[in-house]
Amino acid sequence: MDVKGQSYELLPFGSGRRSCPGVGLALQVMHLTLARILQAFELKTQSGVGVDLEECSGILLSMLNPLQLWCLRRKVRKITKSSSFNGKGAVVNKNNAPEPPGAWPIIGHLPLLVSAKQPHRAFAALAEKYGPAFMVRMGMSSPMLIVSSREVAKECYTAKDHVFATRPVTTAGKLMAYDHSVMGFTPFGTYWREIRKIATVELFSARRIGMLKPVRQSEVSLWMKGLHEKWVREWK
Repeated sequence: MDVKGQSYELLPFGSGRRSCPGVGLALQVMHLTLARILQAFELKTQSGVGVDLEECSGILLSMLNPLQLWCLRRKVRKITKSSSFNGKGAVVNKNNAPEPPGAWPIIGHLPLLVSAKQPHRAFAALAEKYGPAFMVRMGMSSPMLIVSSREVAKECYTAKDHVFATRPVTTAGKLMAYDHSVMGFTPFGTYWREIRKIATVELFSARRIGMLKPVRQSEVSLWMKGLHEKWVREWK
């Protein structure tokens, strides 16, 4: 499955104009780190059984029983040859998505999420009732559009991308993001285009990422060394 914004079931880096410019760097670091871990250690659950994917309550999607692993050092093998691998609900009107009733003053629909304990399941239940796109209110901010369909997500990031490319001007953005000068909080426009261009060319281009490859390798090696030393202390 593509994770760069073309497979709309999974969008870890977003899509469209506001997609993450550092996706190339993130994927390289992830692959390098994961490969080094699997090369050096064999991972096993402490209980000896499969991973329990039951979820706990909260805004974040966290595991009810935290994953605990044994990191067993692999035996060193002599390498003789190496290879390189270069909607169901009725719409309020033709312009607005439906909005569930029961929003409280000031806090909006937050009680719905709190009572459900697991917000993503609350959103799934609302999607079953109101369709793949609906509005909710979180606090005193403008209504938020919740999308739970691949088709609607694709439309948002392609045909309607220009609508979702901007960011609202808020007090939080003014105080915490240097008056909306941080790229993630900047409204769509000339300034945003310029800083994204700088980030893409000067920080996340293939050439720049390639130049910093030794640094990434060194950092991962130091981290692996620390993990190995911890293994020696606890298992020897």
